[in-house]
Amino acid sequence: MESNNNNNNSRDILFKERKDKCQFARWYSTFRRLTFESVIIELPKIVVDYLNSDHFSTETTSFPKYKLDDYEDDIGDDDEQWSTPVGKSKESSMFNKKYYQSYDSDDDTDDSDDDKVEDNNNNNRTNEVKIDPQQLKSFTDKIDEAIKKLGGECVPKLNWSSPKDATFMNIHASLRCSSSSDILLLLKSSDFINHDLAQFDNDIKDLQPDDITPLTLVLRRWANVNIALEFRCFIKDNQLIAISQRDTSAFFDFLPAKKELIQSKIKSFAEQHIINKFNDVSYCFDVCFLDTNLNTVTLMDFNPIHPSTDSLLFDWYELFPEELEHQEIDESVKPLEHFEFRIVESNEGIRPNLSMSSRLPSDLVNMQSTSEINEMLSKFKDHKI
Repeated sequence: MESNNNNNNSRDILFKERKDKCQFARWYSTFRRLTFESVIIELPKIVVDYLNSDHFSTETTSFPKYKLDDYEDDIGDDDEQWSTPVGKSKESSMFNKKYYQSYDSDDDTDDSDDDKVEDNNNNNRTNEVKIDPQQLKSFTDKIDEAIKKLGGECVPKLNWSSPKDATFMNIHASLRCSSSSDILLLLKSSDFINHDLAQFDNDIKDLQPDDITPLTLVLRRWANVNIALEFRCFIKDNQLIAISQRDTSAFFDFLPAKKELIQSKIKSFAEQHIINKFNDVSYCFDVCFLDTNLNTVTLMDFNPIHPSTDSLLFDWYELFPEELEHQEIDESVKPLEHFEFRIVESNEGIRPNLSMSSRLPSDLVNMQSTSEINEMLSKFKDHKI
């Protein structure tokens, strides 16, 4: 038992180190010429408090009062939930709720009367905070200046995550933003961003409103990237062991014919520009092609090796079996013996996009069996829902 605890502690320490190395500000200066032009803005405590609040205003001249809830009990100290969700479906052997990006629905459903009483009591501990418009105006002015520098449109993210689960809130139905209001709306609507904020909760809770936090807002120059030409690469001990199509929810009929060329371009890019230059030996990085002629590979992001990073068309046990806890291992899956590049080869090969789960009611997202879905559909037909 003590040995297992030591192994778990070592694994947690390693993950925190890897996660820190994948923060955008840690790698951008090294790979600046390979990726999109970006501006990094430090977040003061008052902005973090605003993002954690339940209120939002698109006005730039005045901001409403908002209530800053005591959310420590909800967030806890789980450093593992910070990036993209794991697994392909509820039935996947790698789907583990402790790695899933959204909060467990049990926290929000089936409230008992006792829970409601406790919620009422919590309101008594809530602090009402009046935002100083000038403090927020200074921050939004920095955003607007950065957007102008980046050509008038940008893509936002924090230290690790982008609010891609909240794109349905954006008028463009994407991460494309042209104002500070667009950016704040996406950030406040995203579970992914909420988990980035949670990583530093204990570090910043005692800071003053004007104090700078370890959190940063990253604004990246907007580019109309074809999602069919985005790929995730897996590096193990400074060797490229696998590449996966990033958008697993669609079949692109032109990809199979270009697969060999794509593989060659990405392998060459990794060997020349990434391997032995990133500050780790095992990690993931994402790339894209900005044109269908596949002339140039562009670096998008880095992610740590961990089940909280989506392994896409692979199973984590195929890639890094030594990284997984025993109970997560699916005996039917075998570790890779050689390099593989996987794309969705047909319509039958598509897989669900878990970042879209925020668009659905939580009770639907958490259904785990066909019978539950059929029961819900039956209620819809009977007009009971």
